[in-house]
Amino acid sequence: MHDIDPAATALLDAWKAMDEDGYLAAFADTFRTIDPYGETTTPDGVKEHIQIIRQNWKDLDYVVDDAFSADDRAVIAYTISMTGTAGGWEGKRVSLPCMAMVRTEGGKIAEWREQFDTGVLVRARKKAA
Repeated sequence: MHDIDPAATALLDAWKAMDEDGYLAAFADTFRTIDPYGETTTPDGVKEHIQIIRQNWKDLDYVVDDAFSADDRAVIAYTISMTGTAGGWEGKRVSLPCMAMVRTEGGKIAEWREQFDTGVLVRARKKAA
């Protein structure tokens, strides 16, 4: 069993369901989220991120590979998978290993730093072509 922070589970489950309200509800009143595609500190930025994902991907899922948390900090290694719907990814299934460093406040996410190798996407596109 992984020691995954409940706030991180809530965020990943909302992402999987493409539930904008649930995704946004996982964040504290003041937050920052950073991934290879950008950074946001506003609810509108979070909604835009979900909308971009929704336009390009479907059948989202994730598996937690490893995780630990202590106090208000957590690190989660997980693999997301999804099927492309646009941008040359149509019908292609992609699995992407990710890592998130998380800081929580009051049971909500104050900071989410997600990293993944964007080269995985490039190699998957070349392989699928």
